[in-house]
Amino acid sequence: MRCFIGFGSNLGNPRDNLEIAAGILSKNQKTSSFRISPIYQTPALTPQDAPLEWDIPYLNAVAEIDWSGSAQELLQFLKSVEVQIGRVPGARWAPRVLDLDLLTFGSEVIHEPDLQVPHSEILHRSFVLDPLKDLAPHFVLPGDREKIIHRARHLSSHSPLLMAIVNVTPDSFSDGGQFDQIIEFEDRIKELDQLMAPIIDIGAESTRPHAEFIDARREWQRLKPALEITRNYSHGKATRPLISVDTRKAEVAEKALEMGADWINDVSGLADPKMIDVLKNSRCNFVIMHSLTVPADSQVTLPNDCDPIKEVRNWLEQKLDLIDRHGIPIEKVIFDPGLGFGKTPDQCVRLLRRMNEFTDLPVRTLVGHSRKSWMKKIRSQPLKSVNDRDIASLAASMNLIHQGVDILRVHDIESHQIALQTHQEINS
Repeated sequence: MRCFIGFGSNLGNPRDNLEIAAGILSKNQKTSSFRISPIYQTPALTPQDAPLEWDIPYLNAVAEIDWSGSAQELLQFLKSVEVQIGRVPGARWAPRVLDLDLLTFGSEVIHEPDLQVPHSEILHRSFVLDPLKDLAPHFVLPGDREKIIHRARHLSSHSPLLMAIVNVTPDSFSDGGQFDQIIEFEDRIKELDQLMAPIIDIGAESTRPHAEFIDARREWQRLKPALEITRNYSHGKATRPLISVDTRKAEVAEKALEMGADWINDVSGLADPKMIDVLKNSRCNFVIMHSLTVPADSQVTLPNDCDPIKEVRNWLEQKLDLIDRHGIPIEKVIFDPGLGFGKTPDQCVRLLRRMNEFTDLPVRTLVGHSRKSWMKKIRSQPLKSVNDRDIASLAASMNLIHQGVDILRVHDIESHQIALQTHQEINS
C-alpha cells in the first residue's frame, strides 16, 4: 500500500532524529520501498498562550513507502519508533523529539478514534504540503480533486525549496574560480550540508555571455571529482542534500546519474536530442530551461514587441508534449523560464512579475535569477558588488514566493534561509 508519512522534530538533535527514524522505517520487513523529501525548516505551530520556550523551529519532511501491513499496524509501528528515539508524553503543542504522522494510506478513508486518514490537517499545513509536493506533485488526496502541487501553492505560508549554486568552473559570471579547487569545493559542500541546503546544483561549464565552449570530455573532467566528493560525503544519509548536475550534454548527464546525481538541470531545454533518452531511462527529476542560445547572448532575444510569458509558455507546452510522447512522467519535470537567456532585461522583469501565470501548469517551477547581469540594467542605482547583487536577488525571491514558485536557484543560501524563515513566521 502506498503511504505518506509526515516527519517532524525540534528537540535534541532534530536532524539525527529524522535520520534515525528514516533508517528504522526503511528497514522494516513490511516496507518494500522508501523515499524521503528534502528537509524543510519551519516555525513551530503553537497556540497564542504557549510558553516562549515552545517556540523552537522544526525540521519537517515527508516519506513515501510501500507498506504490506494494515493501517493500524503502521500506526502502532510509527508510535513505537517515536518512543524508541526518545519521545515522551507531553502537552499537545509542546516541543518533541519526534513526530510521525500517518498522512495517507493508499486511497482509503479511515475514521477511527485513534486514526484519521487522510490526516485532517494536511491541507492547512505547508510543512506537510510542500515536502509532499516534492515527492508526488500530481498526487490527489482521497476525497479531493486538486493535485498536491496546486494545493501547496495556495497557502500563504508556502515555502520554496532552495537550490544552492556551486560552480566548478574558472569563468562563471559571479563565482568563477571560487570553487574550482578541490579543497575549496569540499569545504563548501560541507558548509551546505551543515546548512541543510535542500539541493546542491553543480555546474562545470560556464553559461555566461562569451563563455568558452568545452566538450563533454573536458566538462566531465571537471565534474567527476566534484561528484565523487559530494557522494562520499553524504553517502547513505536520508537527510542529505539532493545533488543536481547543471549540464546540457546527454553524455555528461548519463555519467552523472550513474554516479548518483538526483537531478539533471538542462539549461538548453533538451537541445541535445540524446537527452530525452537519458531521461527516459532514469527516474531522476529534470529541469528544462527556456533559452535561445547557450551561452547567453544579449544580441539574440525574443522580439521586443512580443509577450514573453506567451512565448515561453508556448515553448513549454511543446516540450511537455514531446516529453509525454516519449512516455516520461510529467511530474518529473521542473520548468525554468531562463531569465537572462534570450530575453531583454525588460522581458526578464515581466517574466519575474508574472511567474504566477505558469502555476496552473502541471509542472514545478524554478527561477534562477540570482546575481544575473540583467538585474543591473533595471535599476537607477548601480549594483556595485556581489553583496549588492545578493540583496537585489533576495528582494526578487520574496516576490516569487508570493507567486507560488516551487524552487529558487540561488548563490547566497544563508540569507535566503533567514528570509524564508521570517516569511513563514509572519504567514504561518
